[in-house]
Amino acid sequence: MDYQRPPDGAVFSDDEEQSPEAFAADSSRNTVSADRCQVLVVSLLGREHDAPEAGHLELLSAFLGLLVVPHAPMDAEEEAELIVDEGQACIRFRGEGFPITAYRNKSQVARRVTLAELHTGNDVRLDAGAVLSAMIDILDMIKSAPKKASKRRQRGGHHAQQQRSTKSSNEEVSSMLFLVPAALTEIDEPGVDVYGRSYGGNSVACVSTLGCSVRTMLSTSAHEILHCYQVEHCVAYKCLMNSSPGSGVDEASAPFFLCPHDLAKLETIGRPSSKNNAEPYSRLARHRLLAERFAALGDEFASDAAFQRRLCSLLK
Repeated sequence: MDYQRPPDGAVFSDDEEQSPEAFAADSSRNTVSADRCQVLVVSLLGREHDAPEAGHLELLSAFLGLLVVPHAPMDAEEEAELIVDEGQACIRFRGEGFPITAYRNKSQVARRVTLAELHTGNDVRLDAGAVLSAMIDILDMIKSAPKKASKRRQRGGHHAQQQRSTKSSNEEVSSMLFLVPAALTEIDEPGVDVYGRSYGGNSVACVSTLGCSVRTMLSTSAHEILHCYQVEHCVAYKCLMNSSPGSGVDEASAPFFLCPHDLAKLETIGRPSSKNNAEPYSRLARHRLLAERFAALGDEFASDAAFQRRLCSLLK
């Protein structure tokens, strides 16, 4: 399979290539086990926004081989809310506020910015680093809080079953993704927007959902989540882990696949999809599952589904 190496003299970033062997030997990277394989998705959404759809999370789960699940508030105080009003931006979670920095006109600190104005994305930018710093504290709150036993009744008439959570804490969470309904920028370059950012060493990532396609949101989410497991930027092939798609490449057609090097790293993390599917892990099984997941999301992902089907045909 031709994953298209860059031409001589061209690189996708200034990073040095991280070999699969070096990745496997790194004892400091985030570890995954059968009991610690969850990526928890927290939606920092305004009242007019919806949470991510189940199909989106299923695709990310299949792509990463990790269990990508939405944060399910246990009571009203656990709702995550982004408030930008009366001068300062704030993330409110479980009743506690975490101030963050916002900019107006890409350079000025925001003052009296309404939530409705934030959603338009015209002039307001949130500092990605400040968002991630707040998320580190929120992740600590979630991991340290007792997990209440909860009942869930499945549909099925007389055959309905009840399931009870038996875990006493949230230690099964190995990383967190935060979807933010606002433009993100860097504090040292407030005029430059970014789709997503991560603090890999702290296992947190944030992605802007404002003004981007579903495909861009999901591919950026997968990219940033992999940084949470210390997978670095790829400079050897065209790959999801390139630092950017490259000049002249539309985000809509940017790679939504892993090159052989980064797929090997993903397999080192924890044998992707073997934990979440009945079929034992193999690359053929992974590509077959991804082809199904991409196809289920419609025309926007048609080329991605076709690419995975081509990989299946080469591996049979």
